[in-house]
Amino acid sequence: MGTQKLLALTGLRAIAAFMILLLHSQALLRIPLPAWPIGEAVSLFFVLSGFVLAYAYPRLESLQAVRDFLFQRLARIWPAYLCGIALYLVFLPPGVDALQWQLPVNILMLQSWIPSAPWYFSYNGPSWSVSTEAAFYLAFPFLLFGWRKSWWWKWLGAFAIVAALVSAGQAAGLPNYLPHGGISFQGLLDINPLSRIFEFIAGMVACSLFRWLRPRLQGMSLAAASAIEVGVSALGVLGITRDPVTYFAAVLGVTPAWMQWLMHTSNTATFMLILVTLGIGGGIVSRVLGSRLFVLLGEVSYSTYLFHLPIYGAYSRRFLTAESDPDYTGLALCLAVTLLLSFVTWKYLETPLRNAAKRKVARARRPQLGVPAAVPHVSSA
Repeated sequence: MGTQKLLALTGLRAIAAFMILLLHSQALLRIPLPAWPIGEAVSLFFVLSGFVLAYAYPRLESLQAVRDFLFQRLARIWPAYLCGIALYLVFLPPGVDALQWQLPVNILMLQSWIPSAPWYFSYNGPSWSVSTEAAFYLAFPFLLFGWRKSWWWKWLGAFAIVAALVSAGQAAGLPNYLPHGGISFQGLLDINPLSRIFEFIAGMVACSLFRWLRPRLQGMSLAAASAIEVGVSALGVLGITRDPVTYFAAVLGVTPAWMQWLMHTSNTATFMLILVTLGIGGGIVSRVLGSRLFVLLGEVSYSTYLFHLPIYGAYSRRFLTAESDPDYTGLALCLAVTLLLSFVTWKYLETPLRNAAKRKVARARRPQLGVPAAVPHVSSA
């Protein structure tokens, strides 16, 4: 089953990755940034992943189809993920205890299940989100089963799980963050797959809305489509720079535990709207994001996301001190090295292995179908 590529959503990945690169440049390279919640780019990745997977795999009709899906997902994320760990070991080698206990957990992508900072931030810190994403992949076949009739209670159930975690954390008197170990609200609500799957399911819901709206709106003029895209994009910028949902939640006296969750998920509805709008396309924003440059940056964004922190950290350790001024030259150098390594990894490791996995799945299907099997190809999730 073939599917049309949604190039604008691939380009959007580049924007989300760049936000994370900027965020970490603040601590490691002393780059001054406004106090904006740009870390919510991780939430955008989660929502986008649910959208793209639901688009690429509208159904998984057999156990073999589920196995093929999981095999292709592993081939997609594991090679660059292991390269990120290797970079960390080369540039920022941890202590012996971490090597002994935390390395296997990281290799198996299980660190986000342990709600203690020395575990979920061990080795290559940003890889916690890949661990969380891997859990979503395992849940996806179940979520997809009977989707048209069950989407609402699955989404509501995900929110109920969040509510249960909030209540349990409040009853236990958990602190927001414990850098040296111990269960915290950050580990329970910001990192744990059970608390973040709400956003992944939101992406799947957005895909269903997209499928319903696209045939009804595709005939819009360039001017009308552009106006909608600019307006929705402006709403996204407002959410990232001003975060009105969190602001009003604080005004209304929402508990600190719920605020901890909202600080990272408050733009979920906005992200859903952005994905639907840019997926339909037809406007100037989707054309820009679907251009060759943005698509290429989106394709390499996964490696970029995984590689930037070891490179930032190695540069900071070698050239900066606590009294150093903002190092814009260092930022430019780190970005250049990160992008170069990311491109090489995407070109010569990620893409060949992903294509090999697709060919293996296609060969396995041919005897069953009696015809060459087409493997869905959509913008990388």
